[in-house]
Amino acid sequence: MSDPIEITVTQKHVDEGERQNCHRCPVALATLESHDWCARAGRLGDQVDVWADGCHIKVRIHKPSSTFRDHWFSFRTPMLVAHFMDDVDAGRNVRPFAFTIPPEEIHNRAS
Repeated sequence: MSDPIEITVTQKHVDEGERQNCHRCPVALATLESHDWCARAGRLGDQVDVWADGCHIKVRIHKPSSTFRDHWFSFRTPMLVAHFMDDVDAGRNVRPFAFTIPPEEIHNRAS
């Protein structure tokens, strides 16, 4: 991946996100929608899973009807995002925000 990933956590993500759920927290929901590759894979019927925690955000794209191996990309959770997730999990009020992951911090691999 040579482009940065820009992720925008909207009020919709905040409202629909689930506390204490790394797959359905506002950051995970925003990651699914913010990155074009994830959105395109989902439209093609591929399974897209996101794990977001205080250390890393990981995305897996799986083609269930193919012998294509899963493709993963991950990046370290920025401190601002980790604090946001802590606030969500603690039930504190949070506001929408955006963050960018530079390409040099994005790790790719097939499994």
